[in-house]
Amino acid sequence: MPLPVLVRRLSRSVVLSAAAGLAGILGVALVYAAVLRSGWVLLILVTAVLHQAALAWILLLCRRGAVARAAVLFCLADWLIVVAVLLVVPEVAPALVPIIVARIVSTLPYLDRAALLRLVAASLAVGLAVGTLSRLHPLGVEHMIPGWVITAFVVVFVPVALGIVGLDLWQHSATLLELTQRALRANARLQASERALAEQAAELRRSRARLVAAADEERRRVERDLHDGAQQTLIGLCLEVSLLAEQAPEGARLRTQLRRLEETAQEAVTELRELAHGLYPPVLATQGLASALQAVLRRSRLPVRAEVAAIGRRPPEQEAAVYFCCREALQNVEKHAGPGAEARVALAEDPDGTLRFSVVDSGRGLDPGRPDGHGLISMRDRLAAVGGYLEVSSSPRGGTRVAGTIPPAHPGAVGLAPTVAAGDST
Repeated sequence: MPLPVLVRRLSRSVVLSAAAGLAGILGVALVYAAVLRSGWVLLILVTAVLHQAALAWILLLCRRGAVARAAVLFCLADWLIVVAVLLVVPEVAPALVPIIVARIVSTLPYLDRAALLRLVAASLAVGLAVGTLSRLHPLGVEHMIPGWVITAFVVVFVPVALGIVGLDLWQHSATLLELTQRALRANARLQASERALAEQAAELRRSRARLVAAADEERRRVERDLHDGAQQTLIGLCLEVSLLAEQAPEGARLRTQLRRLEETAQEAVTELRELAHGLYPPVLATQGLASALQAVLRRSRLPVRAEVAAIGRRPPEQEAAVYFCCREALQNVEKHAGPGAEARVALAEDPDGTLRFSVVDSGRGLDPGRPDGHGLISMRDRLAAVGGYLEVSSSPRGGTRVAGTIPPAHPGAVGLAPTVAAGDST
């Protein structure tokens, strides 16, 4: 939908041109009646009347909002008059050229570059054709028109026409200026909105960072409490039950029951240790990411080939993100890749500090029509929290590749994603 200012300005130009055209019709009619009753002069008069009809149609297009089409037709309508005059009186061609050029310039606010180029090319083609035709095959009318008529045309009509077109250009320059100012104001508002959105995004990242840090700290606290509290209590219970079993008579039913109770307590200790390790493995905090991943691979039930490079320590939230993503990907392979699947886990650090990891399996691959499960969404969130991203691809021949990238650590870098439960899977 065009701007109202464009419709208003173009309509005003059409009305102004129509008023000038009526004056021109009156002048040509006087020449035809008092000076030269020629069919060619009558042709100019008829053309001027057609020009008025064309302007009425153009004004209707303006009111309907078709300003680009109206602007092109406005320029072409002027060619009706120019062609008729050039065919009859080619001597006035130099005086008409500025009028046509000015009219083309006045279409600038309404046309895109391609339409403007087409209009200029068409105007040049018509101008050259009419000018050449009028010179090579003159109609022989110019000698029939008194010299003072042509002089009056040049002295009176041309300045008036140029004045009208100049006024038209002046108002179109005002249109361009107004549109430019509107664009500048809109750009200023967009920049202000962009700054506000950037501030909100930064605050959102900081808020998510605090949530991640708090959640990981809570994981570590629960892991310590389980290790130092319930796990130690169960270990002590195992020792006491073992001592009681040793003291019971050999072959007694009580001794058998105590041994069974000791085994149950040992299983509880093992399960509690695995639970605590799943919440937040101590080796991740004490020895770093590479050692923690090696521990995960040793406990995996899959045949896993490790390509884990020795890397330096990273911010805790980055190490936690990569650790839980790799572990989640391996759990997904165990659950969904199918029997006989193998996996390869790679971890490396680029010279610029970019951290990259991948988990590739030889299983059945992902269903392309299936949306991402909770596990993949959680992995994406975790990596996005630390400025990284996750890529998941699956080959038609089978196998899935889960790869992540985290940019170099920077001072004050903090994770931003919501914490993912360790056992979540796709």
